[in-house]
Amino acid sequence: MIQCGEKQAAGVPGLIIERGITMKQLNGLKGLLPYLLAKKGSFLLIFLLSVLDAALAILPIQLIGMIVDVLSTGESFLSPFLGNRVEHYVILFVVVYIAKQGIDILRGHKNTLLAQKIIEEVRDDAMGWAMESYRPYKEERKEGDLVSRLSGDVDAVVRAVAGPLNGLLPMLLRMMACIIVLFVWNPLLGLIAMALIFPLVFSSRQFSLKGKENAAAQRAASGRFVSAVSDILYSIPVIKAWESEGFESKEFHGIVHEIYELNRGFQRKVDGYWCLTYFLMAIGYVSAVVLSTRSVLAGTMTIGNITVAYSYMSNVLNPAVSLSRYGNDLFQADAALQRVFELKPEGKEKAAPMRIQSAPKIAFKDVTIVCNESKRIQNLSFTALPHQLVILLGESGSGKSTILQTLLGNQGVETGRILVDDVDMTGRLGLLREAAAVSFQQSYLFDRSLAGNVAYACEKSDFDRVKEALQASGLGTLTAERGLGFRVGTKGKFLSGGEQRRVAFARALYKGAVLYLLDEPTSELDMETGKMILDEILRLKEEATVIVATHDPELAARADAVVRL
Repeated sequence: MIQCGEKQAAGVPGLIIERGITMKQLNGLKGLLPYLLAKKGSFLLIFLLSVLDAALAILPIQLIGMIVDVLSTGESFLSPFLGNRVEHYVILFVVVYIAKQGIDILRGHKNTLLAQKIIEEVRDDAMGWAMESYRPYKEERKEGDLVSRLSGDVDAVVRAVAGPLNGLLPMLLRMMACIIVLFVWNPLLGLIAMALIFPLVFSSRQFSLKGKENAAAQRAASGRFVSAVSDILYSIPVIKAWESEGFESKEFHGIVHEIYELNRGFQRKVDGYWCLTYFLMAIGYVSAVVLSTRSVLAGTMTIGNITVAYSYMSNVLNPAVSLSRYGNDLFQADAALQRVFELKPEGKEKAAPMRIQSAPKIAFKDVTIVCNESKRIQNLSFTALPHQLVILLGESGSGKSTILQTLLGNQGVETGRILVDDVDMTGRLGLLREAAAVSFQQSYLFDRSLAGNVAYACEKSDFDRVKEALQASGLGTLTAERGLGFRVGTKGKFLSGGEQRRVAFARALYKGAVLYLLDEPTSELDMETGKMILDEILRLKEEATVIVATHDPELAARADAVVRL
């Protein structure tokens, strides 16, 4: 949401756009290079098809001029080969036209498949980067913003690859061929065409720079829009309870209006650009008609060449004008792809997980952890011996969950050391994840079946073990009533809070580990179910070291050691 009094520049907080943008600054497009270089064969085929398309695009123009000549004078340039019957020229025109359309279809097919394959690869990689770099407990990125990057922003590959290859490349090839023909026919006409290209390209470049500014602003606003929608939909129960629909609508309208203002400001620039463009194009078309007509009157050209000259001028000016569209598309694509490649972590090899065969000894030595801007845990020291139940006891907000996140490598240590079996693992605690089974305070359930959530990340589920884990978590009745195939819904919405927590606990039991990290496992449970979970936690000590974050005094009373926060 937009905060009261928050100052924004051009609708985008902290956004700075430099004027003289060069390819070196197009980091989004540069990020695509590895994907493009891996498909050089496809690019070569598309280039060859584009060359053929450019050649076949010029021939129909010339044939139309010849048809006019045959109808008006009875002969044409190709009369020695095709004779003077109009039908011959029409048949050749149809053959050339059909061949060109066939090549267009083939090139478009190859181009689309190429772009879609790159989208598939980039999206797969981006999801991996997001999972590696995302830190939900720090809220470095909003969930909606990540969804926007992985969906709409990745689709910008189409504008960065398919658009230029499918449209711009053939047009540029046609433009070069037509300029050569115009110079041969009438050097002055060729010079006018060349002279008009430069202001058209220059204005296109300036327009594209404006387009990049607008694209960056739009992407940032779009990220906030998606986050706001996600935020509102998630908080519907609170909004209804507080009857704050009007307040939220006002906040949401602020974001929507920001997008409208961005579009309106850019549209003014679009209007000015096209006024200049149409004026320059008019000069070119008038010059082509006037100079070719004078040549016909002087007897140096045939009547059909008036049409041909106009068409060739069109094939020179239109590509120059299209540079604005393709340039704008490229800058928009770069702005979008840059957001995608920002997810990519710095290149470093991932270390192999630490193999722990038996219940480990965990020791905190004068550890200081920064929880947030206003709170830190200082000089924390405790030891969890193998096969012990160690309780982290404290009120909500005391830092219990932070300690568990630190043991998973999700939270950094400011000072002190954390030892695992007397080996200093500070800064490398992520290597313990394979040896640990975790039940978070939030359940983190997927919109999958009960079995899919319990046997999480397993290629094949052992349904007997799944049932045992659910039974041990107090969910035997639920399993019998709904079955292992029951889908729990997004974020487990078809289960109660207590049921969600027990499914998460069953997931930890199913994994089996030598280290259990459990966050509030008995919260939101009735007395009988809570006792069942407590008995199961005590049983886990036989095979593992168990560290539990809780404010439950009954759990603390059965612990081998209690760390009070």
